[in-house]
Amino acid sequence: MAAALVTVNEFLARVRSADVQSMTADLSEEEAGFLLEEIVGAASDDFRGYAAKRYGEAITATDQVKRFVVQIAWFDLCRRMGWNYSEADERDEKRLRDRLGMIAKHQYDLIGQADKADPDRLTSARETEPSARVAGRRRTMTRETLKDY
Repeated sequence: MAAALVTVNEFLARVRSADVQSMTADLSEEEAGFLLEEIVGAASDDFRGYAAKRYGEAITATDQVKRFVVQIAWFDLCRRMGWNYSEADERDEKRLRDRLGMIAKHQYDLIGQADKADPDRLTSARETEPSARVAGRRRTMTRETLKDY
């Protein structure tokens, strides 16, 4: 299990204070995935692994995407726990989900184009390390990545 730089309680305090930049600034990809799973899992065991299941396969774990996933996970947590969740929050959540969906679609398109260009190279890369894409691309947050943490 990855050693988190911040505790879940510190992370939640940052979310509540809307200090999204500091939430992810000092986290590695694995730590962010671990904390997301812990936060979402606190709301419901059925929801554990939410970020990876819903968005993980295609999305490169850039800071922007990590912030989107954190914010969406927080909205879901608020709704499930019956905390303050307004119509404005619902609109913001929908906007974030739409933007994240566009990023995911773009990533899938890029992967599809690369598959067509050189399918053998991608197949061998996926067989050797399933959570990594072609050499030179950033690692992605996948179910396999989060499952280990």
